[in-house]
Amino acid sequence: MGDLIAEAVEAVRARPRTALTALGIALGIAALVATIGLTGTAAAQLSARFDALKATTVTLHGLSEDETGEVGRVERLNGVVAAGVVSAASGELPTVRASGGPPVETVVMSASASALRALNVRPVSGRAYQDDTDRGRQVALLGDIAARSLGIDHPNTEISISGVTYRLIGIVTTPELDSQAPLAAIIPDWASAKRIDFGEPQLVIKTRLGAAQQVGREAKVALRPQAPDTLPAEIPPDPRHLRAQVETDARDLFLLMAAVSLLVGALSVANTMLIAVLERRHEIGLRRAVGATRGAILTQFLIESGLLGLAGGIVGGIAGLDVVIAVALAKGWTAAISGWVLAAAPLTGLLVGLSAGLHPAVRAGRMEPLTALAT
Repeated sequence: MGDLIAEAVEAVRARPRTALTALGIALGIAALVATIGLTGTAAAQLSARFDALKATTVTLHGLSEDETGEVGRVERLNGVVAAGVVSAASGELPTVRASGGPPVETVVMSASASALRALNVRPVSGRAYQDDTDRGRQVALLGDIAARSLGIDHPNTEISISGVTYRLIGIVTTPELDSQAPLAAIIPDWASAKRIDFGEPQLVIKTRLGAAQQVGREAKVALRPQAPDTLPAEIPPDPRHLRAQVETDARDLFLLMAAVSLLVGALSVANTMLIAVLERRHEIGLRRAVGATRGAILTQFLIESGLLGLAGGIVGGIAGLDVVIAVALAKGWTAAISGWVLAAAPLTGLLVGLSAGLHPAVRAGRMEPLTALAT
């Protein structure tokens, strides 16, 4: 066996073109290691990157007038940051007019002061209204996009909403991409709103990260204890499950790409070994004539293809690790890759090389001495 290994090593060294085929396996192994390492590293950072607003917002629909007055019960639940009632104008859009400007059809929302906190509404200029200082006053807010459409660039002016005058005290926005707040005129729930028909009220609850599932269940019981399941609720998925799903989907996609690269490398080794068998017919015939068995010939070619795969696995594992570290450093992450992945890379390359070289090795072992020497 030692002689066969030495001959196989010498055969690979003597044919640089054959050795280059190991690069195909190296690329596949590098892609495999990098994929597993990067998905693991990204998963470790996903919690910090997760959209906390969507992961911490619960919405209850179909509240009765009595239930909207019991928001305090929900605010006292463990894990609740803020909760408030929001209603949007239904039917045709109301008109909003700045001083001296034309009327513009605009989304109008009625929201309690606590609802502004639950919606993560933030002032761009001016301020938001407060329960203690502004209650009873005809004040309003404008989303930043709505303010631009009305030609308003600063608060402390008067606007008209469906013929009712309000004091604009703030221009606001929100980081939530699908929120209507930037497009809307927002008035407090105590303000007079003639000729505006508001739709059903919704209770918006902002929770601490990871508490949305629990708060969603408990809020329904707090507001409608006799029949909590009849209260429709929008509860975001558990971020841990969503993270696992995203990680799995990303890993599956990239592992498929890595498998394709590995398959291309295996086919390259198989093709190169098959060509090597044809080029070395005389060598095979001479060795068979002086007593080499079929098994010895087959074993030598398997060793050669295995060496190519092993070299590709080692190089690919190192290259994949370098990619993971480079990406982690560029992103400011902490690289996370299991030791078993690096240990499995050379073994995987060896198995791929052996599999790719099996057919050429069998073909070489079946050559008859006279036939091989005569061609």
